[in-house]
Amino acid sequence: MRNENAALKPDAGYRVLYCEREQVPVVYERFAGTQHFLVAVNPRAVAAQCNVALPHADAYELLKGSPDVSLESVSGAATVNMPPVSFGIWELH
Repeated sequence: MRNENAALKPDAGYRVLYCEREQVPVVYERFAGTQHFLVAVNPRAVAAQCNVALPHADAYELLKGSPDVSLESVSGAATVNMPPVSFGIWELH
């Protein structure tokens, strides 16, 4: 997937959206040019949820991820829902 998407390559831009001490999920954005991805990871054995500032959250589509991960648009922001031990990669369309 990295070879086909400039925003997932090592030299692409990176912005942390949610990373709190002792909290999950970790959520960050990768970008290059007009390409944007949202990445979320929950390594723990319990479900996790967080809210992030994300304009156009409704324009992101799940590209790859664990079953039942979700990104819900909430007026200029997003709620990221992650089941235990899961990941999600969403692409901005």
